[in-house]
Formats: sequence, C-alpha cells, structure tokens
Amino acid sequence: MADPAKPKKPKPPPALTGRGSIEVEGLKKLRARLKKFDEVETLAAIKAANVEAGQLLVDVAKPQMISAGPVSRKIAKTLKSTNLVGSAKVNLGSSNLPFAWGVEFGAKQFPQFKPWRGNGEGAGYFLFPALRENSQEIIDIYTRKLDEALRLTFPGGSSTI
Repeated sequence: MADPAKPKKPKPPPALTGRGSIEVEGLKKLRARLKKFDEVETLAAIKAANVEAGQLLVDVAKPQMISAGPVSRKIAKTLKSTNLVGSAKVNLGSSNLPFAWGVEFGAKQFPQFKPWRGNGEGAGYFLFPALRENSQEIIDIYTRKLDEALRLTFPGGSSTI
C-alpha cells in the first residue's frame, strides 16, 4: 500500500506527442448549427481562423525556443500548427523527443530544463506565454474571419438563423 505521507509522483502526459488547443466558447455549437445549413464557406472560415490562430502561436514561440538553448532548439523543430476545423491546435514534441513538456513547463528533477513553472496562470516558457500575450490578437482573428464568412452567408444582413 502507498505511503500517504509521500507526495504523489506527477503523471506523465497521456501521449508522447503534446497537443494543446485554443478553446473558443460557443464555436462547437456554432459549427453544429452551420452544418445543418450546409454553410461550407462559414465552416471554411472557422478552419482558416483556427489555422491562423495556431500559426500565430508558432510564429511567436518558435524563435524564442530556438534561441533558448540546444534542448529547446530540438523541440522547436516539432512545433507546428494543425489544419483542423474543430479547434486551433499546436503540436509539440514527438515520440522521438519525449522531453518536449520539460522544455515548455520546466522540471523539478532534470537539470537540462528550466525550473518547473507549474500548471497555473504562469505556466510555460514558450507556448503558454505566447497564448497569454496574444489572446486579444487571437480573438481578433476569430472575429474578423467569422465576420467575413457570415457576411457571405447572410449578404442581406439578416440577424435570424
């Protein structure tokens, strides 16, 4: 039986490839409603917004990772935005580079990484700070893309769906 006085060891990520996503409240519901109307242009605009938002994070974080040292430079090569309609996702790491999360979050035990930053508001060294610092620009990307698409979908300016 485990000793209750001993702190629990943190669980490793569920997969060796890190996947994080930008969640936009209400986007899933909007996509479902638009699918009913077969609004291909609007769904394409959502996908374009996801790709642009993910690429923004890559473009901000990657140069910082490259300049941070040899370990993070290896991981920077794996940083990629995916092309999805469901959400903006950025891939980090691979099965050949399982230490990606140490580069992003730091570590308590391993000296090749920066100090552990936790998993709260101040978490991360590259991607998470890029997300925090560019959140308004990400919101603007979604606003612009959806506005363009909805103008195509409803050219008369109708407010009823």
